[in-house]
Order: sequence, then structure tokens, then C-alpha cells
Amino acid sequence: PETTHFSHNMFSHYHKALGFLSLPLATGFWNGVNSVAHQVADSVRRIYTGNGQTYLVHILIYTLVIYMLMF
Repeated sequence: PETTHFSHNMFSHYHKALGFLSLPLATGFWNGVNSVAHQVADSVRRIYTGNGQTYLVHILIYTLVIYMLMF
């Protein structure tokens, strides 16, 4: 169905003419964003383990830090 649509491959001539300029830059950018997102997710996954006791410790530490910063 998508190959029979009138707009299928509509900008292919632009890609043939200028694709070498934009494709590697955009691909490199989004690959970098992807790797940073995976690194952040891995570090958050280490902190938030799914254990309720560790969440309680996080809340207590957060509360103590906020309390100490107020005084």
C-alpha cells in the first residue's frame, strides 16, 4: 500500500543529490543521542532496583538532605 501512494519516494531526487551531506550528520547525531539515553537509563536502572526498601532509603536520604539544606 505505501508503494502505490502518490507521495511514496517523493523526495528521492533530493536524497540522490544531497543525501551525502545530511545523512551521515543526522545519523551520527541520533546515534549519539541514543547512546547517551542508554547510558542514562542504565545508571537510573542501577539506582531504582524495584526494591521497596531501597526506595524508602532514597526517600529518607532525600528528606534529610532537604532538611539540612534548609538550616
